[in-house]
Order: sequence, then structure tokens, then C-alpha cells
Amino acid sequence: MDYSKEVARLADLFREMVANYNSAGDLWKNIPLAAEAFDIMKNRLPEVLEGEYSTSAERASLLENMLEVYNELDTPRFCIGVREFIHSIAPSDANSAELKRLSEYVNPDIDTEVWRKTYGRLLRFDPVERSPRWEEVIYEVEKECARRLCSTPRGMGFCFEYWSVKCEVLARMGIEWRSPRAMNPRVMFD
Repeated sequence: MDYSKEVARLADLFREMVANYNSAGDLWKNIPLAAEAFDIMKNRLPEVLEGEYSTSAERASLLENMLEVYNELDTPRFCIGVREFIHSIAPSDANSAELKRLSEYVNPDIDTEVWRKTYGRLLRFDPVERSPRWEEVIYEVEKECARRLCSTPRGMGFCFEYWSVKCEVLARMGIEWRSPRAMNPRVMFD
């Protein structure tokens, strides 16, 4: 069977994801790209594809590379699915550790402060960021923020404007969110 279209699309997706990763503020754009790339890797390509990946470990490595240019805490449940698939085809200690970290992140029985301290996250964050609803809307929220802030200079103080807009957009979607500034009152942000 000819998989050239899937391979070409996957290459385009990975290139675009890397470009977004290297562009300040565009990481959110990788959310739908990663979903499409994962679908191709999991459902539309065979376990081994000559010239692309010869082993399950190489296939898993491609998916791990994809996650390196992705903010896994934006859509942790999606990333758990990716990491579970990686584990099913090529188990590794590093992937297992990340899978555990994400699973604990979405577990409501694990206190946010406990998770934060366990995984070395210095800044406090609003627990709503761990919710399924957050994951459902975050792409649209970031897209709307980017649209509304497209002409705003990205210099000193931009974070405050961004957080204000993000708070408004989330509120319109029924989510009350506290910004990093509100969660960390003794920290200086620029």
C-alpha cells in the first residue's frame, strides 16, 4: 500500500509544529496539529514503514519528538492517550515518568500544591487548568486571545494584557480563571 500522502502530511505537520514551537506565543497552535499527527501515526500508518521507521521504538520516538514541541499541560488527557500508545508500542522509563506526571496532574484527588511541589513547578496555577473543560476550550481561547492581541506589542507588560484578555474569554465560556499574577502575588512579572 502507498502511504506517501500520509507521510508527506505528517512531515508537514511536524515542520509546522516546530515552527510554532520556535515562534514566541504560538505553541497553542500545535494542539490541532498534534491531534492530526497522532491520528496519522496511530491509525493510518503501519507498525513499520520502510524508509520512515523500522521498529516500534522508532515510531514511538517520533511521537515523543512531537511532544517535545508541545505544551502537554494544555491538553493533558490527549497527551496521556499519546503516551499510553507510546507505552504500548515501546515502553520506556522516561515515557512512564511523564505518563505518571500527567496522570497525577489530571487526578482531582491529588492536591494542586502537592503536584506542583512533587514536579518542581515553582509558580502556583489555578486548579481549573487541570479540568477537562479547560482542555476542551483552551485552543479556542488561545485563538481568540491571539486574534484580539494581534496588534499589541509583545514587550514588557504584555503578559498582563494577555492574562486580562484570556480571563475575559474564559469567563465568556463559563470558566473563572485566576492568572499567574493572581496566584503568585509576591512574584514580579513583566
